[in-house]
Amino acid sequence: MNSWGVQKRKKKQIIDDELLQLFPELTSKFDALAGNLSGGQRQMVAFACALAYKPEILLLDEPSAGLSPKYMGDIFLAVKKVNELGVTIFMVEQNAIEALQISDKCIVMTNGSVKFISDPRSLMQSGDLNSLYLGNV
Repeated sequence: MNSWGVQKRKKKQIIDDELLQLFPELTSKFDALAGNLSGGQRQMVAFACALAYKPEILLLDEPSAGLSPKYMGDIFLAVKKVNELGVTIFMVEQNAIEALQISDKCIVMTNGSVKFISDPRSLMQSGDLNSLYLGNV
């Protein structure tokens, strides 16, 4: 076998190990078909597939949609860890409180227009979250 094949396998193993550290629950599901996984496990697989390419920026659309509270927490924790590793995350999320807790900046849009830009702490302390969330800007 040529050295390129060996290097490729080593690189794949490093990526697999990193992703399994981020999503340890998937270790026991390696041989399972995606259709046989729970919604939270499928979301983890989708997230891991996106991360396998080592992106600099990751766009997430409702990563917690339809998940149980346990998996919702796992997904938000994974988003935070990935961001701490240097990946810029742009996330659209209806679960505003959870999203704000792991965000550096929040942007509120209504009907395609930016209505508010702030750091999350200021927004949560201001008490305007409900009115902004409901489009009363």
